[in-house]
Amino acid sequence: MKRATYLGCGLALAAWAGGAAAAPPDACVTCHDGWPETKEWRESAHAAADVGCVDCHGGDPAAASMAEARRVPGFVGEVPRRAVPALCARCHSDPAQMKQYGLAFNQLEEYGTSVHGRRLAEGDENVATCADCHGAHLVLAAEDTRSSVNKRNVPATCDRCHGDEAAMAPYGLSADTFEEYAASVHGRMLLEEQVTGVPSCADCHGNHGAAPPGVEEVVNVCGSCHVNQRQYYKESPHAPVGEVREACVLCHGNHLIASPTDELYTGTQTGACGSCHEPESEAGRLGRRIAESFVGAKSAIEEARGLVEEAHAVAISVGPWEQRLDEAEGKITEAYPVAHSLSLESVNDLNREAVAGARDVINEVNSTFRDREHRQEILIYVLALVVLIILLLGIKWRRLFKGLP
Repeated sequence: MKRATYLGCGLALAAWAGGAAAAPPDACVTCHDGWPETKEWRESAHAAADVGCVDCHGGDPAAASMAEARRVPGFVGEVPRRAVPALCARCHSDPAQMKQYGLAFNQLEEYGTSVHGRRLAEGDENVATCADCHGAHLVLAAEDTRSSVNKRNVPATCDRCHGDEAAMAPYGLSADTFEEYAASVHGRMLLEEQVTGVPSCADCHGNHGAAPPGVEEVVNVCGSCHVNQRQYYKESPHAPVGEVREACVLCHGNHLIASPTDELYTGTQTGACGSCHEPESEAGRLGRRIAESFVGAKSAIEEARGLVEEAHAVAISVGPWEQRLDEAEGKITEAYPVAHSLSLESVNDLNREAVAGARDVINEVNSTFRDREHRQEILIYVLALVVLIILLLGIKWRRLFKGLP
């Protein structure tokens, strides 16, 4: 005789057919079906990889009741914060499991070296654990734009803690980091222009091994992207002192990084040469000369661009000139990293090439205008002569045939 037995939460836990019992695969999901956590889990990367409730919380998914499910040894229910990293590491430290997804398997070791990990080991449970960054149930791949660890979402994820004044106060940290980053050249490109090639918090501070860049290594942190700037900086007089004084950060700032301008060499604001050096000191004069070199090169190119635009407006082909001016601007772009060496000669060499290219274009455009004006003058003379001849012929014609009706 066939009969169905409904137990606990209304799930058909067993159906007898010929005396054989068939249990459902996961009673946890069915009992907790209305919970937000269950909905989140169903959308997660864990669910897609067949990682279920039991893998994290323990228990018996085929038990007849909640009480029976929880009586199984190893059931933990809500995971204590201090246990979260080790819990996640049961899978994420296993090379066999992680390699098939292309994931690293040393996150626990990295986390242990971080400020977060070290403080958690000391008993500070206010620091971030895996679940705080990745989520507890709605764990999504970093490539998923909904993921809290997607490149575009990382600043807001970090801001959950680092934007909380009360949470940051015990550590003496500012809570306006996100606002500064969002206003920076990096933040605007990432958050507004959606350019993912620029750094977010994790690119500078690390992700699992999160730690503030130390004063000896900040040049290398910035230099991982700004390779040429790092090379030239290490050749500069600043290098021996700058690494102790936070190098790049001293001039450019850390989170509120603005697009650098020539005023850095002449101004007195924070980060400018004048904030450390007297205007009439040797270093102050060097800064002004470097700025003058860039200003002169850019002025020459600006003048050339204006003439090229005038030529284009009168239907003169300007393609080759524009290409050469782009090449001249490339020399200026090349000179800016070189300026970190504080070698005026090297900066001048590149800017002189830029000026020379701009001057050549200026001369050629002016020559083309003069040739055009000359041809126009000749054309006017020819037209005037043609009109005069026509008039004379007309007068001659009238005289020859004056007597005719």
